[in-house]
Amino acid sequence: MQRLKNNDRGQSGTIVAILMVPLMAMLALAIDVGAMHLDKQQLQTGADAAALAIAQDCAHNDCSTANITADSMTKANFHGDGASGTVTALNVSDRTVTVQTSTIREHWFAPIIGIHSTPIHATAVAQWEDQASVAGTLPLAFSWCALDGLEESASQQVLYSSDNNCRGSGPNTIPGGFGWLTPGDSTCETLTWVTEGWAKSDPGNNPSCNTATLRQFIGQQVFLPIFDAAAGQGNNGRYRIIGYAAVTLTGYNFSGASYPASPPCSGSARCVSGIFHRFVALTESSDTSGTAVVTLTE
Repeated sequence: MQRLKNNDRGQSGTIVAILMVPLMAMLALAIDVGAMHLDKQQLQTGADAAALAIAQDCAHNDCSTANITADSMTKANFHGDGASGTVTALNVSDRTVTVQTSTIREHWFAPIIGIHSTPIHATAVAQWEDQASVAGTLPLAFSWCALDGLEESASQQVLYSSDNNCRGSGPNTIPGGFGWLTPGDSTCETLTWVTEGWAKSDPGNNPSCNTATLRQFIGQQVFLPIFDAAAGQGNNGRYRIIGYAAVTLTGYNFSGASYPASPPCSGSARCVSGIFHRFVALTESSDTSGTAVVTLTE
């Protein structure tokens, strides 16, 4: 009987030794794969931040430091050494930038099963909007004080084209102008994205903007010009445009054109209703500062 017990001990030791291999492999998966996942998250954060930062620079006509930005943003978002970032594609015509970040993860336990290190990568693609050709820019200007106080939210808000309680420090409405700018064509859009500051007024309620052309923008994000000063009157009137309000249009009330059946304002009031998303400044140095419109696409 004693001899059988000694044999059992030997067999148990052999079984434990055999099981140690898959146990160590599982330990390698649990710890090393977890570390790889953390590295991947940090690399993705760095890639996203770098792509957005480069797109922001390029939106202001400065792509010269793209690779420096990619690498510095990658390192700033990675805990440890060995991470790098580079621009793999920069297309000014398409207004897109692709950033790839990478590192080498040295494993702690995986070498037991023959895996010493693993390369890890992350990629992000960002796009910026060309301020010279942004579609959906309605030729209806609002004073800055009408926009001031609005918050980004999912709730509908109303902006009035002529509000005596919102004149700011100067004459922010032109008599007879109702905030309308000279439209570019029959689609009821401004001809260009105003970059020089001043835009001409077009007296009247909604020149060249009939019900059919306005209705096409319902439910879409449009850009409403925002001004902080005005000069002149009538056909000689001008607005100083400082930026644009990105708004999803939900309704309006103008002379001869309104939507929906119960418009957001009534009578002689002229207004636009929508969901406010953000303010887009013409320049970064504007007193009412904002950022260029940049988004992650991948």
